[in-house]
Amino acid sequence: MYSPSGLYMSLFISRWRFHTILMYKERTVLLMDSVTLLLLACGLAMDAFAVSLSNGLCYQNFRRSQAILSAVTFGVFQAVMPVVGYFAGRFFSRAISSVDHWIAFILLGLIGGHMLAEAIRERHPEGCPEKRPFTLRILLIQGIATSIDALAVGVSFALIDTNIATAAAIIGIVTCALC
Repeated sequence: MYSPSGLYMSLFISRWRFHTILMYKERTVLLMDSVTLLLLACGLAMDAFAVSLSNGLCYQNFRRSQAILSAVTFGVFQAVMPVVGYFAGRFFSRAISSVDHWIAFILLGLIGGHMLAEAIRERHPEGCPEKRPFTLRILLIQGIATSIDALAVGVSFALIDTNIATAAAIIGIVTCALC
């Protein structure tokens, strides 16, 4: 037979265990989301990384200051484009809310499929074009071209209700660090 104090103590311990389990699961989910976001940021940064490498190899007199400017530019574009995609996705989300999960699945699947197809496709080795100077115009075009996939990811973020500020910051910092 339980005494009232023993019953209260048992309820307290049960509640504490339940709360501890919930806290553990929340930390696990947050950790998993952070790891997923970090891996996504690395994947998005790979095209900018490849362009950075080829810039260093192909442009004449490519200096350290240009490399830093290139990394910062790619990081900014990779951070801004998901935000643009996010707000575009939010704008249309009411109209497509019944199929939003399928749209996110299709967009991310197309991006992944395109990346796989490019990796598998036979390419002929291309040399550097004639040696020409590295200009701001070229850098801005490269920044836009390498961040189009981040725009599509931003639309997906809107559909799955992701914290865009955190996601954009992580994507931009990882891209800048890798380039």
